[in-house]
Amino acid sequence: YENYRKLEKIKIIKSNSTKDLQIFYNHLAKSYTKKHKMIFQPFSLYKKLIYEKGFMILAKFEDELLGGGFFIEDGESLHYGWGSYSNTSNYSAASDVVNYAINFSWEKEFKYFNFGSTPLSDNNLLFSKLKYGSEPIDVYQYSNFDKPITDLNTDLRFLRYIFSISPIIINKQISKFAVPLFV
Repeated sequence: YENYRKLEKIKIIKSNSTKDLQIFYNHLAKSYTKKHKMIFQPFSLYKKLIYEKGFMILAKFEDELLGGGFFIEDGESLHYGWGSYSNTSNYSAASDVVNYAINFSWEKEFKYFNFGSTPLSDNNLLFSKLKYGSEPIDVYQYSNFDKPITDLNTDLRFLRYIFSISPIIINKQISKFAVPLFV
């Protein structure tokens, strides 16, 4: 990827600017709506975190965002919170962003790099994280409801379909109210 990045003038940057945050959020909202068919965190959460301990690592080609990740510094850990990446056949923005984040965590001497949680049914994402040498650990699940465990990759298919065909601007409004209710 390094050679391709040089040829195509792709830049990997660390940012906490509100302008980049808005571009990243729009990219993420589109990706979560169309590709993942999942509700996403409201913009207000990212905005609050960016002023505290959050930042983004972005892959850009000229002025176009190819992808990025949102990270949170927390004591001895650097947490990978959310990401959004464009699909390209010759270049993996996700790999470059994660590599940059891991190198950043080493430079800043974090003891832990947290890849974030993975739905049990998403074997591809788990494999991607394991190739970096990560170790999967159990995560406790909490819920505001008395219901069985929900796998966001396989459950609620009809609601996810409706969400995926809704306009992104509507989904941004839905996230403001639904996320605090369900989390």
